[in-house]
Amino acid sequence: MSRTADRVRRLLKGLAGTFATHTSEGTDSDLHVGMASHVGPRKRNEDFAAMSWHADFFAVSDGIGGAPFGDVMSRIACNAAVRAFDEGGNVCEAFAVANEAASLVSDLLESRSGATLLLAEREGRTLHIVTAGDTRAYLWRGGRLEAVTDAGRAHPNSNALSKAVGYGPVKPDEARVDLVVGDKVLLCTDGVWESIDEGRLCELLESGDNAPLVADNIAWETASVGNDNCTCICVFVDEAMIDNVSLADGLGSTTPEADTPTTDFFD
Repeated sequence: MSRTADRVRRLLKGLAGTFATHTSEGTDSDLHVGMASHVGPRKRNEDFAAMSWHADFFAVSDGIGGAPFGDVMSRIACNAAVRAFDEGGNVCEAFAVANEAASLVSDLLESRSGATLLLAEREGRTLHIVTAGDTRAYLWRGGRLEAVTDAGRAHPNSNALSKAVGYGPVKPDEARVDLVVGDKVLLCTDGVWESIDEGRLCELLESGDNAPLVADNIAWETASVGNDNCTCICVFVDEAMIDNVSLADGLGSTTPEADTPTTDFFD
């Protein structure tokens, strides 16, 4: 990568914003949440995940492979969605804002770029999911795993996406899950669901009730056997208060360039 391109990437990452390390403090929730990401065999992690610290709202995105600045686009999409939600928007409004932000940045690039985006908001006992692309949601219940969203591909034998953010107006697909105690929801990029079969995903989800640990195990195992970045959010429904979950820069130390400064861009 040229020095100029590297400076542009750092600038756009700064504009996209980052999450400092956060720890939930007594959030009144019956959801136990964990997030994890691993770069896998790739040189750069183009996945990103984030959540609201004010309510049960989650975002997972994957920059489109082969397009420039995919890592920046996923970061912009997630951060814009969370900010819109925290400012009073619902999940559909947050998606629209995220797509608009990604499209505005894409317009500025010499070659257009985009990302998948999956958002999930807990509305009472229902998890409302909106998605564009092949980032997917799964529900584990009573030992069975079911895909809540489809593969998001234009054709079953193609990796081309049916939808994405960053290319102008797009209507997301929607799904709703009525949650019950004991449910486990997995929100993940294609690096996860394409790397291992649903039987193994089911085993990993039922391996324990510590959502951060299970999320970490899923990200690491899929990264070790697959050929892509692997990112997931695990949302477990129980009757306890949410455990403390810390998250640095939205993803943690497995993200390349997590320590890259986002100020002094043109030193």
